[in-house]
This record gives sequence, C-alpha cells and structure tokens, in this order.
Amino acid sequence: MKQWKTLCAAAAVLTCAVMAGCGGGDTAKGGSPAPVDLSLSLPKEPVTQVKFGDKTLPLYEYENADYDLDYFDFNKSDPVVTKDGIYGIIYDHDDKKTHLCQLPVTDGAITDIVDLGVVLNRPITSDGTNVYYIPKEGELAVYDGKTTTTIPLQGKETWRAVFGGKDAYAGEEQVNEKGVTHGTIAKDGLKDAKTIPVPARPKPEGYSMVRGAELLYADADGFYTDEAYGNSLQNDEQHPWVIPVYQYSPDGKELRRFELNENIPQGTKRYAAHARCAVATKDYIVFRAADDPILRVFSKKDGAYVSDIEITDGERTLRPKGIFTDNMNHVYFHTQDGGTQRIFRIDL
Repeated sequence: MKQWKTLCAAAAVLTCAVMAGCGGGDTAKGGSPAPVDLSLSLPKEPVTQVKFGDKTLPLYEYENADYDLDYFDFNKSDPVVTKDGIYGIIYDHDDKKTHLCQLPVTDGAITDIVDLGVVLNRPITSDGTNVYYIPKEGELAVYDGKTTTTIPLQGKETWRAVFGGKDAYAGEEQVNEKGVTHGTIAKDGLKDAKTIPVPARPKPEGYSMVRGAELLYADADGFYTDEAYGNSLQNDEQHPWVIPVYQYSPDGKELRRFELNENIPQGTKRYAAHARCAVATKDYIVFRAADDPILRVFSKKDGAYVSDIEITDGERTLRPKGIFTDNMNHVYFHTQDGGTQRIFRIDL
C-alpha cells in the first residue's frame, strides 16, 4: 500500500458528545430515525442509462483520477458509505494484513485514498456519519472522518448500524443460537440493549446447511439475516446454493423472506446466488448474482418481484462484486471487470 496516503487516526476516549453526533436527524417513535439523505454527492454526468422495469435510470461512476485502487476484500465485508466517502477492507500483499481504506468523495469524484490502518477482517458498518470496525480483538472503533474513538466490543463480532440514526444491532458470527442484540450506541457499548431471538429454520429439501444465519444489514425498518444452503443432491449443478434473506421488525417479528430465484415471474432467468448478495434500500431488497451482470429488485412492502437491471456501462456488461447502500434508494456497487476496480451508483 505504498501508493496510499496514511492517516494516523488518534484514538480517544469516546464521549457522550461524540455519540450525540452520530445521528442524521430526528428520531421517530420507537427509535426509528426519520429518513435523512446522507448519500454521497453524485457524479456530474451518468456514463449510460439502464432499464428498470418501464423506467430508464442513469448509471453513474465515481471516477478516481490517477489513484491506483487496490481490490476490496469481500471475504467478510462489503464496502460502506458515509456522507463524505466510501470505506472498504483491502488486503495488503506487503504486510499480509487487512487494512481499512477510505475513499473521500467530493463533487461526485474520489479525491484520495487513505489507509486508516490494520483491521481484523470482520464486517464494517456505517450510520452515515461514522464508520464502525474492529481494529483488534475486544475493541470496536468509531471513525468520524477525522478521529478514531473506541467502545467495548461486548463479545459481538458483527455490528450493523442504522444509517441516519443512533441504533445498532450486534451479534456473533452466526446468530441462530444467541440471537441479535438491539440498542443505542453509547460510549460504553449498546445502551438499553435487548436480545432478540433468531430461530433456526428447517433446511430446504435436498440441501444441507453450510452457514447459519448471519446479521446482514439493519435499517429503520429492522434488521436482516441471511443463511446459506448447499445442494447436497447435486441435482442443480448450475445453481447449487440457496441463500435466503429474512427481514425482521425492530422487535424481532419475522416480516418476509426473500431469495434471488424465488417469487419471480415464470420464465425469468435464474442466477447463481452468493453470500451477502443483498442490501435493503428504503423501499427495496436488491440482490446481485454471483457471476452475472444483473441486479434483481424486490419490494420491501410486499415481497413482490419488481425488475431485473442488466448492468452495462454502454460498452460492455459489468458484474457487481460488492453491493452497498445508504438510507435512500441508492445502490452502489463495485466491479473488477478487466482487472480494474470501478464504483458505480444507480438511484432506484
């Protein structure tokens, strides 16, 4: 990472004043924040137009000037955004460790690459103002764009902050056994925390469980988990995985189940699934396929299939590798086609 600008973020004791600035707006009844647009600035011009049902949407690319963007490591975490930049984990081949990388964005363009230091390869999350990550065992770091502060990890390996709010959900790597903890982020961890059970489910016929439920995402509507099942009978070699996503209310009521190849119109193409292949925007659940140039969109309101989006930059198809969002209907995705990293955005 010799090409990176290195930022020595000073660790400090987290204060209530710092945490009071984590939110993006007023909090609605029950702790759900009112929607506040904390998304990145848009590039000035789209690179092309893509079809979304009967609509045509602009596709934007965050250009990176002359910076050499290394590959994000998707082993444990997709990138996240704040109002000021994009953050992701990158594996450094020099020191053979994973680092947190910041890509500041100004006027719709990436202006720098900043190495925020060595981190564990665990999920990172954002509330739109702060980025939360695990720099070492037992410690959760909070980076506000200038300064790093720390709070106790509380034995939770996965944290999901509510974008634009102060709430967060946390759990172990797999949450079926001990459930998910929900509370408000404070200087000593999660305040007013409650544990929400996440029941184990029967595996689909012909499949065996590969990975139990992981805490995938959280927003003002609740939290989301995904599971992974492998096709033990090998009767569908092209699509050997089933990876459902479950939506829960903030109090733990199961609301809906989504899956890449379920509840789609007859004759609609099926695609191979991939772990952490979905995000929840304000109104939609958006899946990416494992190896194909599409995004598949379902409605959060009723679970109905909405549309596929074929991803192209106008010259060639693009295969999204990482997918992330904010608290609006903005979908950001990362590609590595042709060995070059590119970051795009579609506003649904």
